[in-house]
Amino acid sequence: ATTEIYTLSLHDALPIYCKKRCHFSEKLNNVTIIFDGPIKSCENMFHKMDKIIEIDLSNFDASHVTNMSHMFSYCSNLEKITLGNIKTSLVKSMKRLFYNCSNLKKIDKLNFDTSSVTDMQEMFAYCKSLLSINAKFNPKNVENMFHMFAYCNNIEIINLPNFGETKTRNIQGMFYKNFNLKYIDLSNFELSSSVYNIEHAFIECKSILFIRLNLFKINSKTNYEKFFESINSNAKVCIKDSKTISILKEYKKLIDCSDLVESFLPVANIV
Repeated sequence: ATTEIYTLSLHDALPIYCKKRCHFSEKLNNVTIIFDGPIKSCENMFHKMDKIIEIDLSNFDASHVTNMSHMFSYCSNLEKITLGNIKTSLVKSMKRLFYNCSNLKKIDKLNFDTSSVTDMQEMFAYCKSLLSINAKFNPKNVENMFHMFAYCNNIEIINLPNFGETKTRNIQGMFYKNFNLKYIDLSNFELSSSVYNIEHAFIECKSILFIRLNLFKINSKTNYEKFFESINSNAKVCIKDSKTISILKEYKKLIDCSDLVESFLPVANIV
């Protein structure tokens, strides 16, 4: 097998040899990672490695990986992750992938293939230093998005234009306590009729000015009133689908995207 070497941005290097699977000790301060052969699980791979400042896995072969849950969780001093065109087509779980990376400021090229992913619970939760997320992945098979972006206290822009139809049943508190969040583009996000919990998706998002949504396939068991009541009084909600607008016409904050002038949006990359 071909041996590939990946170096974390630290001070000195303590080599760790990984075959099939890696789970590093939280006591390690400095590490050069040597992978030999395909890795099938990245679960807890860098969990609690709180000395890491930067990770570059842009050439990492993840084509055999099925589990990325907790991969970077509690890397509290991690500032930057470069993932490049990492192949994730077999991954089923991204639960808590970046959970509590509280100093993470930037994630380069967040272009995951999420076609097999079913769980994104708390994927970015407690990433308190992130200012924006611009991701190109489609959650078509994701069933759980509970608290996906919760407690991202400083994030201002979330741009997810490729978020299409999803099987998710739970988006409760998806953007919970994003205090500085102003603009969200979910313009292709389609909630299916199987969704049952969308309560308080935007609760405590006190700075939101504009939300762009698409289609809601109305389910009698879904409490849409509680979804909308959690949005602050100054926010405008733009919905593309005319049928959804007619169903929710009593909601005073709705505006029809077909009449929306682009200049209404102050942030160019969210249009």
